[in-house]
Amino acid sequence: MENAGCSKAGRLEEGLRLCERMMERGLVPSCWAFNLMAGKLCESGVVKRADEITYSNLIASYGKLGEFQQVLKLYYEMEYRSLSPGLLVFESLIRSLCQCRKLEKTEKYLRIMKDRSIAISTCVYETLISGYFEKGDELRASQLNNEMVSRGLKPSCSYMFHP
Repeated sequence: MENAGCSKAGRLEEGLRLCERMMERGLVPSCWAFNLMAGKLCESGVVKRADEITYSNLIASYGKLGEFQQVLKLYYEMEYRSLSPGLLVFESLIRSLCQCRKLEKTEKYLRIMKDRSIAISTCVYETLISGYFEKGDELRASQLNNEMVSRGLKPSCSYMFHP
């Protein structure tokens, strides 16, 4: 509710940051709060940003439902419409693919992020590291951890890597 309150009070940037932090943590804003935020963005002439938040939210929601085909469909719809998915969309996409147990597909989108020079966040790395640990692939998890640290990012949690 706080992000919707910020939106109503004219503190759009603060509301956006709260919305992004929620989504980074895998939380999906309520429909009401989300629509209010998207509406305020459109009123402010920032339609592209509203599109990114809308798609991120939908991708995250389908990911929680385990509907990976819908997750990919939304991503490719953005591409088709030349909406240039940003970090928020890729965070939702990678988290959703992990939730749908489609970890192997995440590597493609990680490459796309690198090719497009989209800075990979700690959130993306930790989602992937966790996914690879869960799958039992400690080698790939360790490689991603090393890559994250070499880029100057600090893990928010510790992992136990066995030599």
